[in-house]
Amino acid sequence: MKRTKLKKISDTRRALLEEKPEGNPLHKWFLELWDIREDNRGIINCFETGKELQRRFYRENTVCYSHILPKELYAEYEYKEWNVKIVHPAAHSQYEIFPEKAPKQLAEYEKLIKLHEKGEL
Repeated sequence: MKRTKLKKISDTRRALLEEKPEGNPLHKWFLELWDIREDNRGIINCFETGKELQRRFYRENTVCYSHILPKELYAEYEYKEWNVKIVHPAAHSQYEIFPEKAPKQLAEYEKLIKLHEKGEL
């Protein structure tokens, strides 16, 4: 396997990475959600791909937490467990940019949007 050189992180990005997430209630809730869903090995399978996501690599990464109904449009569902799927960061990006390339998340969206429109959520 070919090794690639790591990209240099800008000072602005470094400052953002060093910020402590304790003050972010959504991040804290994500961590609690991970703890509920992980197996006895600290692993969660990606909702989209089935790939194993290990606690030590993915639990703190907020990109792993995909709001199926976007929180910007459906704020009332932001903290609903059924609206958040834990996925590999690449699967989350695909869903955000090209939803058709994330068929499981897209199908879940279509199911939830129908329930929302009926007032059944």
